[in-house]
Order: sequence, then structure tokens, then C-alpha cells
Amino acid sequence: MKAVSVSSAPVMDVRYEVKSKCVYSRLQAAVFNRLRPGSKQISDIHVSKFATKTGLVFLKRFLDVELPLIAPDLVFATGDLTDAKYPHTLTSKQHKEEWIEYHLALQQSHVLERPDFYWDLRGNHDCFNVPMYNHPENRFKDYSATKKQGYQVTLKKDFGTYGFIALDACPETGASKPLNFFGYLDRVDMNFFRDKMEDMIFHNHSFGMTHYPTGYMLFGKSSDGLGFWDMAPHLSLWLSGHLHKLAGGLGEEMYAFQRKRLLELELGDMKKHGMIRIVAVDNDLVSFKDVPIALDKAISPIVLITNPKDARFLLKSKEPLYLMKQSHEIRVLVWSTEKPQIQCFIDNQEIKSPVVYKGIGKSWTSIGLEPTHVPLYTLEWNPSLYSDGPHTILCLAQDRHLSGNHTFTFRLDERLEDMNAGTGGFIISLQMGYLVFYIILVQRVLSSLSFVMLTRASEKYQPWKEATSKELVQRDVAALHYLQQSHPTLRQRWEHLHSDFIFTMKAYFLRLCEVANDASIFYPIYGYMMYISVFPWFLADFVPSSEDPDRRYGFLYVYGIRMLEVFPLLFFLCFITTSPHLFYSPKNDRYAHPIHNRWYVWTVVVLVCIYHLMDCLTLGLFYGPYATWISPGKTWFALWATFVLYTKRNGPTDAFFDKDRTLDPVKKKS
Repeated sequence: MKAVSVSSAPVMDVRYEVKSKCVYSRLQAAVFNRLRPGSKQISDIHVSKFATKTGLVFLKRFLDVELPLIAPDLVFATGDLTDAKYPHTLTSKQHKEEWIEYHLALQQSHVLERPDFYWDLRGNHDCFNVPMYNHPENRFKDYSATKKQGYQVTLKKDFGTYGFIALDACPETGASKPLNFFGYLDRVDMNFFRDKMEDMIFHNHSFGMTHYPTGYMLFGKSSDGLGFWDMAPHLSLWLSGHLHKLAGGLGEEMYAFQRKRLLELELGDMKKHGMIRIVAVDNDLVSFKDVPIALDKAISPIVLITNPKDARFLLKSKEPLYLMKQSHEIRVLVWSTEKPQIQCFIDNQEIKSPVVYKGIGKSWTSIGLEPTHVPLYTLEWNPSLYSDGPHTILCLAQDRHLSGNHTFTFRLDERLEDMNAGTGGFIISLQMGYLVFYIILVQRVLSSLSFVMLTRASEKYQPWKEATSKELVQRDVAALHYLQQSHPTLRQRWEHLHSDFIFTMKAYFLRLCEVANDASIFYPIYGYMMYISVFPWFLADFVPSSEDPDRRYGFLYVYGIRMLEVFPLLFFLCFITTSPHLFYSPKNDRYAHPIHNRWYVWTVVVLVCIYHLMDCLTLGLFYGPYATWISPGKTWFALWATFVLYTKRNGPTDAFFDKDRTLDPVKKKS
């Protein structure tokens, strides 16, 4: 990995007690004035030549309005700078026009004229269909601001030193959409990470970032055997993007303490939600706020409380938390286009102290060489009144037309509050790259072993089959008797529900055993499950832009990816290969007219088969015709499954049917 290190001299001489820092996600920007370092992050801009009213519009608004207002020290864009998709979104390509639009937006806003200010990074969309970093198809190296795969930025102030390290976790060979979702840090990346972590060991705070959340990356080791989790917990924050806000609002807050040591903050996308993140460091207490951009109205006051600090995000080994209970003032950053009116409340009681402005600098009229802006307001308070238990703080800022606020729970006893990040926090806390792999591995092994254990066998199987069939028929007779009752008691209803559940479970298990003992079905399915656990599923044209066949074509294996088409097939085969006389009495309509012979069931089966065959053809759109035809793990199996369903559509053979008929206790009695 090629990387760059930058050291910035102190911007200005400021007093320790007024230091503050701000960071934004999706585009991160840092402000290091009086308050300790500040930065902003943005991410997932997705500049698109086809969807012109999304990411690019938000980016231009941010560069023209929000960025000059906040006037930070640094800005970090953490990936997916362009969309790199066709209008139908099925396939991907690096469109030069998108990169030109992105670069023009940076040029026109003059952020590139401010030295060591704007830093960007690749995301998975930026490496779609890119054979290698130095390939002409990699537009990032030509049109980005950074033009580097990874970098370290060191910001030196008279009150401390702050470090930022960014890692490009894109795979060395970037596959086309959709199989390019997980990141990877190889040995070169890990060596770079180790070396820069050593450089930052005495910094006041160090911050790491990738496009991918840590749970969506796989990690190699450095040349001396250090892994990612040996080094990353020494950072104060890990900033990422990639997941947007998930679907249906599931990812409104995607924060988590990874392995209880590293605070990771994933930011919503700029593409649709216009999200930016501000992080401020005040006396080495790190605070942040995620802010949406509103395109249709003027900017509201942005309020960020830096003292006291949100108790969900306390960094016990990295922050001087004792300073909160020794402080004499509440400290609030308020960015506003006008002088705001500020009020603060603790536990719904207003703080009556006068508001004092202690900020420095001012908002920029344009992005040039003006100093950064730290709009700090303070109110005197008595922290001893809040020394125990959780308390709620609310700060309001009102200008002539709009208002903004910031509220959270704080604690001065240094106890950590529950994150309460909901579904988003849970999802980001999962190590998804490894979890998917191990789930698939265990599922394949257990499925294969279970399928083998159901078969081959045994003098014991036939007696068990006959006894189970007799029990099921008796349960069916009892169920028919129950249905004939006009007013069953509550106890009879409960007994019927319980018996029906037992019947369903045992019947399905018996059907599965029958399928497993049918050699024409058992061996193909068992062979398929064994095959896809070890061997390639299909040959694909993963990187169409590559002239080198070794980097263009490849085989897809199971590792890290799932496919479970075998189970709907197996479920239906359980019905069409077993005689209904094993389960039902002659009085039951299913005895003479099995479920699998009904027209609506076969309609569903035909639609499922068509879906899977179309899915195989769609694979050819993604990765070329080879992916469809040289595809043992997908197309070949789908064709075999369709053939089996057709040939066995009428159910068991007559001989099998007659053999099972003798197991019916009613017939045997007669």
C-alpha cells in the first residue's frame, strides 16, 4: 500500500481551557482551534451520472454552505465518492463523467486550494471493476483529492498532537457489482497500520477510518504477527461508512463499542440522507454529532455540547473524565448564520447563568486560507449538584427564524450508560465477514451429516417407520373426530393444537427420512452440499475491464457468501416422494388428494423454478455468460432440480404406493 504522512504546524496559539475539535462523518472535517482538534467526515456521496439529484447535490450544498459555516481544520471523505453503476443498477462501471463531476465540485468550492485540508478515501463503489490500483480504470488516482491508497495526517497544536490514519480496505482486485461488499486489510495494509500506530503512540488522541465498518472487513496480520484487534483498540474512535442507514430506518444510529474497547461510529450516507458528522475535542473530551443537510431551507443552528459529555460514549482509558466534575462551566459549540439565543436545561431545570461567548474566528466567506472557527459559548454551573446518577442536559439555540438543539444523558461518576443504538448498533457490532463464513460452514457440515444419518440403513428404520406411520394415522383420526365436534371445550382445543403440532413435526421428519432413502434424490443432493462446501460454484467474468485473464476471470467459492436454494426443493420433495397413506386415514381428503397434486401448489413450484432459472440468467448479466453455463453450484443444480420436480410430479410409484398402503392400520384391520 502506498501511503502519505502529513504534519501540520500549529494553526494558532490558544489556551488549553478553550480547546475543541470537530469531526464529520461521510465527510469528516476537523476544527482545531482553542478547543482541541476538530474534524468533519462525510461518506457515501455516490456522485452519479444517472441520478443527478442525490449525492452530488448534497455535496455541493455541503461545500457551499455547511463547510464555510463550520470552518474546520480537516475534512475526511470516507469512500463511495461515485456511484459507478448503470441506470438499471444491476451492473457496474467506473464512469469517467462521475469522477469529473466530483473533482469539479471540489475545485469550484476551492477546498483543494487549502493545503492538507480535504482528504478522501476509496469505498467499494470506487473499486467496482478495477483490476488493480494502477490500472487506468481506477479513476480515484486521477480525480480524487488524496490520490493515495492510505494516509496518515498529524495535526500539531501548542496544546497537543492529534493523529488520523486512513486505510484503503478495497480488495486488490475490485470485482464488479454485486459481489464486492466486504473489505480486506492485507499484510501491506497491516504493516502500514502498525508503523503509523507506533508514530501516534504519544498523541493526545488518534483516530482511524476506513470506508467499511470493522465488522465488514477481514484482516490479515502484519509481518511480525500483529492483528487488527491488537492495535485498533489504542485508537480513540473508528470512523466508517458503507451501510448507509440500512433499510426501513433500521440504522438511524450505528454506534458500538467493538469488543468493548474501540468506539466505532458509522455514518449515514450523503447520497440520500445528506448526513455529515462533527466531532469536537474539548480538553481531550471527545464529542460528536451527526447532522442532516436540509436542501430546501436555510441552515438551522448546529448545537454540540462538549462539557459535560454524553455518557454513552465515555472513553475511560483515553479521556480525562475527571475534568467534567472539576469544571465550572457548561461548554457548547453553536454554529449559526446569526447570533443565537442560547438556553440550557438540566433535568428540565433551566440554568440561569449568563451565556458568555468565548469563541474564536468566524465563518468563512469562502474556503481559502482563513483561520478555523470555534463558536464556543459557556454557562457557569455547579457540577457537585449532579455528582451521582444519570442526568439529562438540553441546550437550545434560536436565531430569528430557526432553532437547533442537542440533548443527551450525562454522568459525572464516570459510569458508562447503555448505548441503546437499537438495530443499527446491533448490526454494526456483528463481525459479519467472519459470522457469515462460519454460519455457512457449520450449516453445510450439519446439513450433510444430518442427511447421511437419516439414511442407509438399517434394520431399525423400517420398524420405526411403521410405528411412526401408525401413530400419525391415529392422530389424524383423532383430529377428524375433534373437527366433528360442535362445541369443544378449552382443554380439547389445547389438546388438539398440541397434537397437531406433534403431527406436523413428526410427519415432516418422516417425509425427510423417506427422501433420504430415495437413492435418486439422496446422492445428487448430498453431492451438491458437499461440492459447494469445497469447490467453486461458477466461473465468472468478475473484472470485465481487465486485459489480464488472471485478473478478469475467477471462480466463486462459498467462503463469505451464502446460497440456500436446496432447502425449498428439499421441502417440496418431502411431499411428492412420500405416500399420503403414511400419514392420513381414508376419511381425510388428503388421503386421496395429496397437497402436492393441487393446482395452486404447483403454480408456486413452477414460479419458484422460473425464478431460479431467471436468477441464473441474471448472473450472466453481472459476470458474463460463463457465470451462467459453467455453474455447478447454481445453474446446473437449478436444472437438475427442475428435472426432478417434473419427473416426480405425480408422486410415488405404484409399487411404493402399494407398499405404503399396507402400513395403514385401517386397511390391515379390514
